Amino acid sequence: MKRILLLLLTLAMLLPLVACSSESLSEQQPAEKKTTAKEEESKAETKDPLEEEEPLPTGKPVYPDGFSVGYNRQDISPTEFPIVSYAQFDRTATSIHDPIQLTVTALCDGENVALLCSVDMRGVPDSFASYCATLVERETGISKEFFFLNATHTHSSVEHSLFGQDAAIKKWQAQFYKKLVRAAVLALHDLTPAEAYIGTANTEGITFVRRYLMSDGSYKGISSQTNGREYVSHETEADTQLRTIRFVREGKKDVLMVNYQTHYGGSFPDSISADFVHLMREQTEAELDCHFAYHSGAGANLSFSSAIPGKRLYPNIEAASPALVQTVKDAVAAESKAETGKIRAIREEYQATAKGNWKKAIPFSAITCGDLGFIAAPYEMFDTNGKEIRDASPCKMTFICTLTNGGYAYVPSALAFTHGEYEVNNCQFEEGCGEDFAREFVRLLKECKGQD
Repeated sequence: MKRILLLLLTLAMLLPLVACSSESLSEQQPAEKKTTAKEEESKAETKDPLEEEEPLPTGKPVYPDGFSVGYNRQDISPTEFPIVSYAQFDRTATSIHDPIQLTVTALCDGENVALLCSVDMRGVPDSFASYCATLVERETGISKEFFFLNATHTHSSVEHSLFGQDAAIKKWQAQFYKKLVRAAVLALHDLTPAEAYIGTANTEGITFVRRYLMSDGSYKGISSQTNGREYVSHETEADTQLRTIRFVREGKKDVLMVNYQTHYGGSFPDSISADFVHLMREQTEAELDCHFAYHSGAGANLSFSSAIPGKRLYPNIEAASPALVQTVKDAVAAESKAETGKIRAIREEYQATAKGNWKKAIPFSAITCGDLGFIAAPYEMFDTNGKEIRDASPCKMTFICTLTNGGYAYVPSALAFTHGEYEVNNCQFEEGCGEDFAREFVRLLKECKGQD
C-alpha cells in the first residue's frame, strides 16, 4: 500500500511539470514560425535575379528569308561584394561605378547564324571561352565556329584569373552562363530583316603608341609614360581608325557594331566599371537611337590619352568620350551600303611556335558575310599587324576582334621584338609571330570567301 501511495504522490508532482512543459512548447511554436518566416525573407533577398525575369521563348526561332539581324544585351554586374576585380594589383571592388554588360549580335542568312558576343571583361580565359561556346551550342544548336566571345578589355571587371576558385566569382560565373544563354536565345528570337552599311573615321588625340624612342637611342615601353622621362618619338604612328557596321532593321532599332583599338582609359581601385565603353555605349545609343555593340581591336601597343600624365582617371575618359562618340557619328555619316551574303565560318587550332621552340595550339576563327569579315584573335595584337590584316582582307569591312575565344597575352610586331620591353617580355611566342598570325587570319578570311 505504501508503494501505491508513493507512486500516486509522484504522479501528482509530475502532472504540473508536464502541463508547464506543454505550455512552454506551445509558447515556443510562434517563435519557430517567426524563424521560418525570417529564413524565407532571407531566401527572397538572395533569390536568383534571373528567376524574376520573363521566361525565355520556347520553340525554335524563325529565321527570316534573306539577311536578318538580332540583338540582346544583359547586365552582368556582380551582386555580391567584395569581389576581386584585378588580382595582379590587389584590387577588390566593393561597389559598381557603372554596369558591365554582355551583348550578343546575331547575323543570319536564312540558314546559317553567327553569334558575335562582346563582354565587359579584361580577357576571356581559354577554358571559359570554350565552355561558353559549348554551352551556346548545346542550348541553341549553333556550332562553335559561328560563335565569337570578345572581351572589351576593361581593367575594372571581375578577375578572370580566379575563375572557379573564389567563392564570389564562382557565383558570378554561374549567373554569367545563364545570362549568356538568355542573351543568345533572345537575340535569335529578335532576328529581323536588315541591310548593312559600313563606315570609317579617325579619332584625334585619344589613342597613342605607348612605346618610345628615347633621347639616348634606346627604346622604352609603358614605364616611360609614368616616370616623366623625355622621349624623341613614338615607336610607330598609332592606327586611329574606327570602324562601324550599322544594320538597319525593318520596324526595329538599328544595331551599330563598333571596332576600335586602344587600351582601357580609367581604372578603379574599388569599383566595377566598363570603362570608356560604357560612356560610348550610353552616349551613342542616346544620340543615334540604336543598339550598341563594341568589339575591341588591335591595341596591344596603344593607350588611351590621359589629361594627367602618368595617371589613369575616369575624368580623363569623361572628357574624351564626346570626341569618341563624334568619331562614331562621323563614321556613320560617311557610310556606304554593304552587300551581305552567305555566312561562312572557319575555326582552326593553329600550331604556333612558342618560346623554347615548341608548338602550342591556339584557336583562330574567321567569319564572313558578303562584304563583312570578322576575325577572332585570342591575344592582344599590335595595331600594325591589325592593319596588315585589314589591308589584305578580301572583305570591304573587316573587324579585328582581339582577346576573343581565349587569352594568350601579347603578340608584338617584329619591329617591337627588336626593341624589347614590356609587351615582348610578356609574349609566349617567338619573334615574327605577329606577322605569321596576321597571314594566317588573312588565309582564313580568303578561305571563307572562297566558299561563296
